[in-house]
Amino acid sequence: MNLYEFKPENSILLPFIHKYCVLESTIVTKLTDHWEMCMPDGYIKLYLNRDFPLYKNSKGEQINWKNGVGGHPTEDQFFIKLPNKTFRFLWVSIKPFFFNWISKVPIHEINNNITNLEDLFSKNDLDDLYRVLDEAGNENLVWLLDAFFLKMYEKNCRKNAALLHSQQSIYNNWGVLNFEKMAAAQNISLRTVQRNFQIHMGMSPKYYARIVRFNKVMKLRREKPNFNWHDIIYLCNYHDQSHFIHDIKSLTNKTPTAFFGNDIVLADLHIGR
Repeated sequence: MNLYEFKPENSILLPFIHKYCVLESTIVTKLTDHWEMCMPDGYIKLYLNRDFPLYKNSKGEQINWKNGVGGHPTEDQFFIKLPNKTFRFLWVSIKPFFFNWISKVPIHEINNNITNLEDLFSKNDLDDLYRVLDEAGNENLVWLLDAFFLKMYEKNCRKNAALLHSQQSIYNNWGVLNFEKMAAAQNISLRTVQRNFQIHMGMSPKYYARIVRFNKVMKLRREKPNFNWHDIIYLCNYHDQSHFIHDIKSLTNKTPTAFFGNDIVLADLHIGR
């Protein structure tokens, strides 16, 4: 399997789109019995595929997710299995507030689900987007996706300075910040911040910050495998070991040792960086 990651080339889109990704295999995959849990990474995922991977929920029920937009997996456990054949699987990691602006859909309404693209965008817009699927390789992928999202930006976006500041503060500080002070610095109430987050980001600011900090743990585990848990607790600014274990269990339903002890083969599909 090969994983390719691209950043938007248009500078206007860089604050809004995390990355474009392609996972492809030219041979039959051997992961037929491997189901990986989908973890929240703070981004909304737009999927474009001809050969769709398989999904199931915590009850074992299969979910037929096709071309669409996936919200945050927060209330249930979802699992993914790649098809046992050659495939090309594309997705876009989008900052939630940007997707809210271009779709006009409150993000909390699409959490724990996949929404069909046809319910969100016009046929003319989707014709432009689906051209990505007709490309044999990745040469024009960024150009085509940039063109689609720039069109949506110019058609729909109205910048919200306070929201931009709030979300960027969370990203820049890996989820460790004082929300009361952040609201006061913008001369708005904490309740306004919370209301904006529910609509534009899909959850409360504190829960979103917890996800961002969890992804810093993932990043350190990936890049610094020699670090022990005490190193990670310190670097991620958890109060203590109990606080760390509680946060990890709230997102994974497992202790840190149990969760990270598994072989996370497809982590980049659902774990942010």
